[in-house]
Amino acid sequence: MKPSIEFLERVHRQVEIRTDVPGSFANDTYVSRFPELLRDCLADNHERFSAEQRDRILQLIEGMHGDADIPLPSQLPKTVVKSFTSEQWEQLLAGEEYTWQNSPWFLGEQYVFHWLLLITDYYSTGIDPFRSLKVKELSEGTPWRLLQNAIDLPTESGQDRNNTLKRFLKLCLWGNKADGCNKEVKNTVSEKDASLVFSDELLLVDHSDRVISLLEQKAHELEGSQYLSVEYINDNSGTELLLDLALADHLLSRGWCGKGTFNDILWNCYSYYWEFPTKLHTRLARESTLVIIKGDLNYRHLLGDRLWAPTTPVEEAVPYFPTAFVALRTLKSDPVVGLSAETVNQLEKEDPNWRCNGMRSMIQSVLTLE
Repeated sequence: MKPSIEFLERVHRQVEIRTDVPGSFANDTYVSRFPELLRDCLADNHERFSAEQRDRILQLIEGMHGDADIPLPSQLPKTVVKSFTSEQWEQLLAGEEYTWQNSPWFLGEQYVFHWLLLITDYYSTGIDPFRSLKVKELSEGTPWRLLQNAIDLPTESGQDRNNTLKRFLKLCLWGNKADGCNKEVKNTVSEKDASLVFSDELLLVDHSDRVISLLEQKAHELEGSQYLSVEYINDNSGTELLLDLALADHLLSRGWCGKGTFNDILWNCYSYYWEFPTKLHTRLARESTLVIIKGDLNYRHLLGDRLWAPTTPVEEAVPYFPTAFVALRTLKSDPVVGLSAETVNQLEKEDPNWRCNGMRSMIQSVLTLE
């Protein structure tokens, strides 16, 4: 269903995350996290990038540190090839006087990557500035060993079949630690002896049983799981994507669904999920049995990147999604809902950085089970 006026009013009463709070995770994005990522990108492409491209990246790093104005696509030379989304970014940014450390985090964080693609001439060359980093990751043994661990999971029938799917869901979930934008968290699953087996105590919400019940019920209603369709909204490439594909293969090959869909360009657009175009909203409502939503950025798409009270029921924070969904994320940003007051109080006492350090996770859903 489309969001109600009451819901939109409630959304806008929640605090939007901005980058102007020193010491916050959002502010640290521009003080240290992104500058480090850009330096890695520059080092890995030093021979390929031209002197002008290298200078542009260095200016971007300095601008983040110095809290410079966020530049507009129109400020680049006309010789720089733009994308079809450049005009949208121009409209979003023009006249706002945003700086890197004083702007909506959701907007600025996504625009960084558009700007990087522009200043490295991606739209004329088609070469991903992070390509070498991604190739390097997949040339190492750890991603493939983790994938093999998933492949080697036993395939059983009955209740064991359900338990195997749960294990695939958890492997896929913890694969979200392999986040290229968060080196500190990614390093925890990049070592030679890395594992994706974590204590269930770190799983703050686990709706895996509900997800399995939904798939079983829908297969019964439609007289066959081959009529079920699962849609993915992915997060990171590399290790995480390998585990996403392992889950997709398991769902298809073991008869949990008949179709898996990964590609819709709108997943990468700057918008919140209640702003779906009518065509996409209608397609999801009509065709998708379940949408698997991976990672923090996509979770922020759901919540409007706002600081809802963590005890807000997820059904109240996301009443608008056109079909059943399950969000799989390791916590690497502040937005979170659907927790008990007891859990929140305990986490605040034990680990003040619990929302952002990637140690905990959730399998959280809004489903329709009749």
